[in-house]
Amino acid sequence: MAGNIIHLVLARLTDAPAGIKGVSLFIVPKFHVKKDGSIGDRNGIYCGGIEHKMGIHGNSTCQMVLDGAIGTMVGEPNKGMQGMFVMMNAARLGVGNQSLGLTEVAYQNALAYAKDRIQMRSLSGPKMKDKPADSILVHPDVRKMLLTAKAYAEGGRALAMYCAVLLDKEHYHPDEQVRSDSGDMLSLLTPIVKAFITDNGHIATNSCMQSSAAMASSKNGAWSSTCATTAST
Repeated sequence: MAGNIIHLVLARLTDAPAGIKGVSLFIVPKFHVKKDGSIGDRNGIYCGGIEHKMGIHGNSTCQMVLDGAIGTMVGEPNKGMQGMFVMMNAARLGVGNQSLGLTEVAYQNALAYAKDRIQMRSLSGPKMKDKPADSILVHPDVRKMLLTAKAYAEGGRALAMYCAVLLDKEHYHPDEQVRSDSGDMLSLLTPIVKAFITDNGHIATNSCMQSSAAMASSKNGAWSSTCATTAST
């Protein structure tokens, strides 16, 4: 699929300090690159095995074997983790935003379905008198699940946007203290963006599916607390 593949590898120099402080970052290409930019000989880096995860197919995670491979250092010696975390934090923010998108589209689809799907009457009296039943949107348990998804979508979006503002301030604000404070806050919130939005995205999506299944699973149109509890669970 590509003429060459570039791997970023964390490794130690021979005289590196012990521990995490002695790790450097290297570019290790699949094929050596000549001075004129053309592809050279095969480098000593190979895929030793594809990682197998239940339910995941086409995953790029694998075990890489380095046997006499030659790499080029990126950045300063013994500063590899700092460089790696730049990419890791970008990936964390990206995963959080991807999950936010899934949360939002699940909510929008479930809301549209709940508005169109009619079944039974509202507990407080008919709301759609021109139709044989009311929209399931009027039923408390359905509303609770949809509002849960909406809260996670809007809250996650606010968090992601706040981090985007912090990122701009860290890089471009004229005040050095503001840049420093924004960077510190962003360091704290970046892993939260990934963990909070992805975890709640799963909860929200599950609620969206259950809000559609709740009324469909009721027998003979008879809504009961047992049915609502089972569907929510």
